[in-house]
Amino acid sequence: MPPIGNPNDLLAFLQEKINKNKVMIFSKTTCPFCTKVKDLFKSLNVQHDVLELDTIDNGTNVQSALFELSGQKTVPNVFINGKHIGGCDDTLQAHAENRLMQIINATNSKTFDYDLIVVGGGSGGLAAAKEAAALGKTVALLDFVKPSPQGSSWGLGGTCVNVGYIPKKLMHRAAVLGRS
Repeated sequence: MPPIGNPNDLLAFLQEKINKNKVMIFSKTTCPFCTKVKDLFKSLNVQHDVLELDTIDNGTNVQSALFELSGQKTVPNVFINGKHIGGCDDTLQAHAENRLMQIINATNSKTFDYDLIVVGGGSGGLAAAKEAAALGKTVALLDFVKPSPQGSSWGLGGTCVNVGYIPKKLMHRAAVLGRS
């Protein structure tokens, strides 16, 4: 349920919904245009989240906050990959022009530039990555290991003493800290 009260809390709630969902539709259950848009995404088998404004207590406040975010007063109000697409006509037009799936499948991928990529997260790989980082290099450490002990669910650490326990613990600590 969206927060009631502080408008900044409401904007933060909406932004979180928009950012967390690849496709976010703000809708009303009685709106035929909303039904068209929801049916379109269902027919395309595209996972989407819907917030029905007429089923929540502060739906009018939510719609006002959406206007602040998007400049659009009506529903449906469609966001894909965090970007405002528009309403029913805009969404259907993007689909008719074969742009909708491109927008949905667009990735916000970042490019990475590494000085060294180490393949293998055992003791040797971890030592090499650590040494390169100490020399100021940008390092990526890659590892995939099928878990040795029956029932274990981790996949890091090689097959050294205690079946990768030490490298796994170090990688976990590095992931938690980010930097040390």
